[in-house]
Amino acid sequence: MMLKESEILRCPECGGQVFHATAHVTQEWGLDQNGMFIRCLNDCIEVTHSPGIDDMWDCAACGYCGPGSEFIVCSKCQTCANRGTAWCGGCEHNFPGLEQFDFYQESKESGASDVCK
Repeated sequence: MMLKESEILRCPECGGQVFHATAHVTQEWGLDQNGMFIRCLNDCIEVTHSPGIDDMWDCAACGYCGPGSEFIVCSKCQTCANRGTAWCGGCEHNFPGLEQFDFYQESKESGASDVCK
């Protein structure tokens, strides 16, 4: 999966940063005289399909499952003191109720933005 420079992956439920997803690989197999599988000779010769944004991803921490596109967030919150926490999730201004905090009001007044570019 190719992400923009300003993007990272985070679980939308818990903020986790480790995931499970399916990849397609080729392997070399040992076969019998009937062409039936005996054993695998290696783990992977090449990857033919890496997990992408349309594939299903599972959060290793909480088990949340969804398409990879749901896990993409901005990596650079320019205004949030909670940057990098599960609460922030990468794009802190997507959360209602932040207007009560000084950092939000100050960033709003200065015109700062954390939108992925």
